[in-house]
Amino acid sequence: MNLLSITLIGIKECLRRRVIYGIAAVAVLCLVLAKGCNPGTVRGERLVLNDEMRSSVVSAVALHGIGFWSFLLCCFLSVSVLSREIEQGTALLTLSRPLRQSVFVAGKLLSAFCLSVLHLILLGLLMYFFVCTTRGGTFVLALACLLPSLVLGTLMNGLFSLVLPRVVAPLLSVLIYATAWWTAVPLYVEKLRIIWTPSNTILRMYQLFPCFGDLQFIGASLLSGHGAGEHSMGTVINVTVYCVFFWVGTVVLFSRRHML
Repeated sequence: MNLLSITLIGIKECLRRRVIYGIAAVAVLCLVLAKGCNPGTVRGERLVLNDEMRSSVVSAVALHGIGFWSFLLCCFLSVSVLSREIEQGTALLTLSRPLRQSVFVAGKLLSAFCLSVLHLILLGLLMYFFVCTTRGGTFVLALACLLPSLVLGTLMNGLFSLVLPRVVAPLLSVLIYATAWWTAVPLYVEKLRIIWTPSNTILRMYQLFPCFGDLQFIGASLLSGHGAGEHSMGTVINVTVYCVFFWVGTVVLFSRRHML
């Protein structure tokens, strides 16, 4: 049994969970309803934003939306792929074969990640045809900026599922995601700084939390025709460090729980 076999088995197990179809249905419904909010149908002669800027805002909001729904699905999938195996005792049977524990963990987490990516692609296609006015490689790059968030979410929930109850782990992940997004808002929305200057506490939280918000804001910036911004290198370093930390922690904790 190799990595691909474990991943395929994990995908089949994840597809039996109803939460996948529930979250996917709600996310698709939100994007379809967003079609009715097309800025071209809104009369805004007295608004500060012109038609092009309003289109960019709608596209950016839609990108943040599909990023959130994909991350939420990732949380509910990855939180059970390892803990359920340990509780049901199937991990012991699988690992009795000549198979490394790191390969088993990678295969299980990869199954949750693959389904989350498929969900992201589905929402991206709907956004491309219903909401977004940007075409070509720029849209693909903006959508690709959300992939590291799914990697972080998968590894983070895999670690949390080994130390926290299955109900608490995704809630904590969503809280971390929301906090990281909130602390990044004033750093990317320049007009917001007029009424809200980030305090030192918020800046420290921004530096310590995983850069979920940065990844989405960078994607939204690319979608609007702007560059990645000055925080792109720091975001890459942050994501890399957290991915390594979550991966090592997940493998170590899984090995200890499996031995128990």
